[in-house]
Amino acid sequence: MSAVRLVIFATLFALSALSSAASTVHHVRFAQLATVLVWQDDALIGQGQTVSLTGASDLAPVEMLGSGQLIGTIEATGQSQTVRIASNTGFEIRAADGVELDGVSVRVISIGANAAASTDKDAPQALYRQSSKTALRPGSPLSQSITLEIEWQGETAPRLLVAAL
Repeated sequence: MSAVRLVIFATLFALSALSSAASTVHHVRFAQLATVLVWQDDALIGQGQTVSLTGASDLAPVEMLGSGQLIGTIEATGQSQTVRIASNTGFEIRAADGVELDGVSVRVISIGANAAASTDKDAPQALYRQSSKTALRPGSPLSQSITLEIEWQGETAPRLLVAAL
């Protein structure tokens, strides 16, 4: 009888050990907001879902190590402006007040080492549309950026903004 008790005890012990080895795994996905980073003259001028190219970001400045803060406005000189843009989603450059602009053109002049440009030509309201994120491979935000030149006709720079899609 003691042998039967010993076998039952060993079986119960083995079953309890198996249940204690089991664990529950939870897969959690954190939602990341669409973010656009814009540099002009190697200075970060804005970060957020929308960034004004002729002034401060529409959002409150976000502290970023080594980035500094935009104070006042940045005036575009001449009839062209060069900006670097990195984004974790598609984005577009359009008029800030929604009016259609004539005589304004945007062209890609360089692509970072870890970046890719995917221009979307079917953007009726936008001057330029990137259909996907700029990052091709992991790296620093500047290496994942594309450099754009914006040219316009006339004395004053158009009011433009970069908006995440």
